[in-house]
Amino acid sequence: MSAAQEALDWLAGVLQGDFNEDPSTSQIIVGGIISAIPIVGEVVDIRDIIANICKLCKKPDDPWAWLFLVVSILALIPVVGGVLKGVMGLLVRAMRKGGAYADDALQGMLALLRGAGKGDPVKFLKNLPWDSYGQQVLKHFKEIMRAIQHGLRNVYQNWLFKKVASNGLLAKLKLVDAEVGKLIAKGEIEIPKAMRTLRQEVDKLLERAAPEVAHGQPGGRTVIKNSERPVQRVQYEVRDRMLREDVDAMRRAGKSEHEIAEHAIKQRQQLQREVRENMDPDLRNVIVGDRNAVRYGHPDGPQLKYNKTTDRWEYPEYSIDPDTKRRVVKTKSKSHAEVTESAMLPGGDDIPWDKTLEYTRAKKAKNEAEAKRILEEIKKILASRGKK
Repeated sequence: MSAAQEALDWLAGVLQGDFNEDPSTSQIIVGGIISAIPIVGEVVDIRDIIANICKLCKKPDDPWAWLFLVVSILALIPVVGGVLKGVMGLLVRAMRKGGAYADDALQGMLALLRGAGKGDPVKFLKNLPWDSYGQQVLKHFKEIMRAIQHGLRNVYQNWLFKKVASNGLLAKLKLVDAEVGKLIAKGEIEIPKAMRTLRQEVDKLLERAAPEVAHGQPGGRTVIKNSERPVQRVQYEVRDRMLREDVDAMRRAGKSEHEIAEHAIKQRQQLQREVRENMDPDLRNVIVGDRNAVRYGHPDGPQLKYNKTTDRWEYPEYSIDPDTKRRVVKTKSKSHAEVTESAMLPGGDDIPWDKTLEYTRAKKAKNEAEAKRILEEIKKILASRGKK
């Protein structure tokens, strides 16, 4: 490995912060100083962007790394950033999986846009201002990378740090600074290239969106079959198929069931974060947060921890003792295979998705009284199904 690549790997360890399970002493010191600088501290809180910069540090010539970085930075574009990130994230994952997932990706993208209130989703995608978005992504990328440079320079130019740090560490920081500068220059080429790739792939997918007459809609409009299903359900089902492919491929490659379970857990957690970011907070609390908090003590559901002694995944589950009426907790466990299978299940069969669509429409129409009424109805339905 070259000195330059070692420098970038070291920077990736700094940026990972608490997610770096084995940081060196110098990474801890420098990371603490960098995160204390306001502008860089704000950047460090943007998990997905930092995670993708870390990947880029390890593979600066990987076009997929640049694509995923661009997708994460799209989230910073005002007003439409969140939905753009979700749409392009589905697209890039389908690109990696191959053409078999094109229809799944398109279905998810159109449902996500329709659920976000963007009107005709095909028209929305056809009219995206790609040049403007590309310029904004490049601008944000430069700002983030220059903020990192600023933080590094504040460290190695500090007189006290110079006094206590070794010459080797000072030289490393200067080399890291130089390599960040090279990544900025590389981004001038790779980011516009990544944006062109996204545009070409979107255009290809849109050719598959045939005009149809939607049931009950006079005059018809451009839709894709089943795209009126809730966004959350569509996203889960699309990613469910992709995760099953991952699991099958890992088993063919001889990966252990433990490795497969870890991968499945990570992918499910990532999907949950993405879906919940796009949900109305009140609706999210009712159909996800509240019931999970009651049953598992956490709004995100079972908090799995691996027990080396038993070779199983354990999690707490809460219930009410019928005699004492007190809340009790039991430790449940699952095998690797059970964990993997659970992660691949879309779930949510108890949720009245038709009502969630009604609620979303009421919120968009700014009919707060109707939205509140529907939300209470959803609560009652969930309670009657024994999940609350």
